[in-house]
Amino acid sequence: MKKLLIEEVRNKKPNSIPIWFMRQAGRYLKEYREEKEKHESFLSMCLNSDSMKEITLQPLRRFNLDAAIIFSDILIVPFAMGLELNFIKGEGPVFLENYEKRIAKIQKGVDTSSIYKKVYEGIEKVRKEIEINHKDKAIIGFAGSPFTVACYVIQGRGSRDFNEVRKLYFNEREKFIKVIELITEETKRYLKGQIDRGVEVVKLFDSWAGILAEEEFEELVIRPTRNIVEELRDYKKDIIINTFPKGVGVKYEDFVKKVETDIIAIDHTVPIEWAKEKLQKSATIQGNLDNVILTTKYPDMKKKVIKILDTFSKGRFIFNMGHGMLPESRVEKVEELISIVKEYERKG
Repeated sequence: MKKLLIEEVRNKKPNSIPIWFMRQAGRYLKEYREEKEKHESFLSMCLNSDSMKEITLQPLRRFNLDAAIIFSDILIVPFAMGLELNFIKGEGPVFLENYEKRIAKIQKGVDTSSIYKKVYEGIEKVRKEIEINHKDKAIIGFAGSPFTVACYVIQGRGSRDFNEVRKLYFNEREKFIKVIELITEETKRYLKGQIDRGVEVVKLFDSWAGILAEEEFEELVIRPTRNIVEELRDYKKDIIINTFPKGVGVKYEDFVKKVETDIIAIDHTVPIEWAKEKLQKSATIQGNLDNVILTTKYPDMKKKVIKILDTFSKGRFIFNMGHGMLPESRVEKVEELISIVKEYERKG
């Protein structure tokens, strides 16, 4: 059976525009919250293959979406590399050891296979369910991009600006680059395993790429991302690569040219006419409605959605938010948005 999202990326020009959401499986859904209650921690839920399957498929059972994204977390890779990870309510992910211990563990190298195996088991269960009940839905796997993962490894927790990360780069550049290289190699290994288990698209989330100046962006985001993309394409020629260097503004153009990604996800701050002109000839655009709208009673959402669709629909385009779904997202607004996209008549 044809899959709308894959047909779109392959430039088959299907009549409908594909739609899915970053973080489409999450706290805004009652069924997700019920599943979460079964677990002592967020991390244990991420590594339980039955819960992974259940949470991944929840949005497909409820909404008319065109892809399932595997439920997991971008910090599985450093956790598998031996770092002690905890998710603290109200704060998010925290690595428990001090900075020097974290760096030493990353450099030491450990067998990551036992952790990855748990994720792969979940992917296999999702794939089997998709093949039976959701044959027209694409399966998306993912990982954090090396720079964003390094931000958490070095800083130890989330931050508004990750100043300590940038300080380390400027003070100890060689040490920083070594961390990036180790994470890059491990990310390639992790994603190859996901591909082996049946994902058809892999997404690289670079949530903190926007904090970097031009030269550092080239070295810490473009180069390692291109490295991953090239090796994954050598590994499986028809794998679709989706990248999201959030918040990078005009640097999106250089990123798309040098990384040669299949899909470029754009955040809601990117002007859509600019993206159409500068990016869409080189990659499938994904985006970019402001995710906050789905938490509100804003009456003119349809107008904004149609404007995005009219701008991008003559080229390759996947509708999504400009960032992940928020916990306060209103289910009725999600349903309304999907209906608008599904009822849209493609131009050209």
